[in-house]
Amino acid sequence: STQSRSSAASDVYKRQSKSSVSFSLMNNALIFFLSCSIHNFAHLTMKKISEILGGVWKIYAGLVLSLSLIILYPFYAILLSKEPWFKTALKLLKVHTWFILLFVGIYVKVENKHFLKSTKSAVITPNHSSYLDILVLYQAIPNYFVFMGKHTLKTIPIFNIFFKKMNIAVNRKSIMSGKMALERCAKELQNENSVVLLSLIHI
Repeated sequence: STQSRSSAASDVYKRQSKSSVSFSLMNNALIFFLSCSIHNFAHLTMKKISEILGGVWKIYAGLVLSLSLIILYPFYAILLSKEPWFKTALKLLKVHTWFILLFVGIYVKVENKHFLKSTKSAVITPNHSSYLDILVLYQAIPNYFVFMGKHTLKTIPIFNIFFKKMNIAVNRKSIMSGKMALERCAKELQNENSVVLLSLIHI
């Protein structure tokens, strides 16, 4: 009788142990699932907030660029009407783009700038992933230079003033346009001016 009671108690203990282990595993699985869900929710929430803030910043930056360009347009119209005034127009562009970058919260730091200053003329081929690259280049390159860009830039209202005479517009599908663009590049280099050829451009 004592042995049977001991055996029964042992069976009860084993069942309780199994139940306890099973409950512990379920509890751990639930905690893991909840932590993953919370982490994913937080990640998606932060990503969404980041996208919204990024969109708001792009709209703000676009407004700063557009409004400042409209205000300065009469000065650009005068300075870009004659080639001897192009270098003065570039000085205005440098000041203009500096204020734009300041207002949108971008600080440009150029290292080893003395190498650029000592170079009279060069073909500069920076990476190009956004319109901000253009603004940054006006701060990074100390000497006079012109851009080579696709011909569709001449169709953008207000902004197209920079590609009518000062900068070089090229139609990548036209052999004649490519030839004229290369001749203009050669002319600028002979005059000891640099040409910026963005990496997306090809002839």
